[in-house]
Amino acid sequence: MICISWNCRGLGNPRGVRALRDLVRKEVPMVLFLQETKLHVTKMECVKRLLGYECCFAVSSEGRSGGLALMWQEETNLNVQSYSKNHIDALIHNAEHDGQWQFTGVYGHPDTELRQETWNTIRSLRGTVSVPWLVCGDFNEVLCWQEKRGGRNRPERQMRTFRQLLDDCSFVDLGFMGPPFTWCNKRDVQHTVSERLDRYLANQGWIDWFPGFRVVHGSSASSDHLPILLYSRREKSSKRNKLFRFEAMWTEEGEYENIVEDSWNGRTSGNQMNNIKTRIGACSQRLAQWNKTKYGNVQKRIQQCRTHLQQVQERDPYHSQMELHQEARCQLQMWLEREEILWCQRAKSLWLQGGDQNTKYFH
Repeated sequence: MICISWNCRGLGNPRGVRALRDLVRKEVPMVLFLQETKLHVTKMECVKRLLGYECCFAVSSEGRSGGLALMWQEETNLNVQSYSKNHIDALIHNAEHDGQWQFTGVYGHPDTELRQETWNTIRSLRGTVSVPWLVCGDFNEVLCWQEKRGGRNRPERQMRTFRQLLDDCSFVDLGFMGPPFTWCNKRDVQHTVSERLDRYLANQGWIDWFPGFRVVHGSSASSDHLPILLYSRREKSSKRNKLFRFEAMWTEEGEYENIVEDSWNGRTSGNQMNNIKTRIGACSQRLAQWNKTKYGNVQKRIQQCRTHLQQVQERDPYHSQMELHQEARCQLQMWLEREEILWCQRAKSLWLQGGDQNTKYFH
């Protein structure tokens, strides 16, 4: 099982959707919980289709703030129990244990004075009968001063009320691998603030059911929050052979026309039909070789950019070299854009008009 929680900071623009689609395609999460979608429920339906999910429960944003979405694969037996503008609670059937476990996605109230309401909501979700329970999201709070760097000191009272929530609900912080902070304001070095606002919590019952779990802080080319990924077991990937396909992104390069012209004007012998077949074969072979040299494998380049961004975040968790972070994010976005051209062509999709950078992404 793979679960992803991410404060995406808005899905009304191509960059955010592109980064999310890349993350989903790479990890294929069973459950995806999004915070701050900044979209109405009807527009989240468009995002759901783009991501390839069959099931989605969304809470509309209020103006240009808030908005939640929970997506899951069709084979996942999930039933939403309750929701508000700050949470979505569901029960998920687990076939291995022939029972249900509770999933709660949380977005801590951004107003400090109202955050206690979020904690009280979580407490109210604790049933009279204890079931395995997993809680995740952007809590907008830290547990201790070590989870914050830069800016003003966090009031002890705020952190204490958050720790009290964990005690009251018998939660355990599931820890993480990767960069120590999940949010950064991305300002200059003197004014940089980094915090661990996003996390997974669980009770002992859930830990007993899924003992092999691990939580990873991912990388983001769009949001100022990192996605947090939970793996309950090691996933395996499979490779498939690929056929030659013409890629629309080739036409952006001047070399493309020269390669086609040279291949088509090459010497051939035999009847006309065989000549055409020979020219097509020579052209496709040269284009494939040129593509490998010029672009490499797009997915491989994207993975290299992901890895580089992750390494930058791990080497510099305090964002003291902001230009390196920005360059790594831009490189990943560039290759995601090229992949978008590729996939739009293959899927014959018109969901994004070429060159349209309007932030009102869904009309």
